[in-house]
Amino acid sequence: VVSTQSTGNVKEAIEYSIEKLSAGPKVDRNLSYRQFYVAETANQENEQEVTVYDDHVSEDTVNFSRVKFTLPGWAVPAFIGTGGENIKEVERKCQTDVSISKFRENFPGTKESVVLVEGESKNVVRTVHEVHDFLRSLQVPENLERYDAARRRQSGINLVIPTSLCGEFIGNKGETAKQIHRQFKLDIFNVHSRREYLEYSGLNETLVFISGEEKNVKEAIEYSVEKLRAGPKVDENLSYRQFYGTS
Repeated sequence: VVSTQSTGNVKEAIEYSIEKLSAGPKVDRNLSYRQFYVAETANQENEQEVTVYDDHVSEDTVNFSRVKFTLPGWAVPAFIGTGGENIKEVERKCQTDVSISKFRENFPGTKESVVLVEGESKNVVRTVHEVHDFLRSLQVPENLERYDAARRRQSGINLVIPTSLCGEFIGNKGETAKQIHRQFKLDIFNVHSRREYLEYSGLNETLVFISGEEKNVKEAIEYSVEKLRAGPKVDENLSYRQFYGTS
């Protein structure tokens, strides 16, 4: 709706229109209109058509997978890129949907944002590998608090899993976790205890930290994604606001 009237008239019309809106059906909070456009690009060097996938990958996709993992706050701006361009490039390259939690809506108890990846299982694995490579390649800011810890964090990935799947990754007396650690020759394979999140009532997720040599971590990621695909669905929710104060 566009008005070409004087400023005073426009303000009165705005006030009138807002009153009409408040009395009617709720205005949709959605700000994404990507589904109404067809996005295509051409790779001119290879003369191949490249398809930019829709905003939502159907769960009916063969071998559909949904995976969540966390990303350190200091790495998030570089991962998103200007206008989200870096995330869009990952989506195009890996043929998946990639979303990230809102600013400061970190995974409870951490300073890390949550990334959600959806798509065909092999493409989801490829996406997680891509982001892991990206994180390893970043220069950690030298003035960052706990610089050494941030450097160690670069070598691994923090998968977000439903707490109902903890047993699948830990096993009886930790035997499954030990087996995974040995099988993939990892430096660290750590499933966070539920006790670490007792203060966050209602949180049904925990973290699995996988760290080690790049090749070994990637193989462990592929194994873990398959276990997640075969188990209860990973929650697509990216809002953790309820676990923090309202300020």
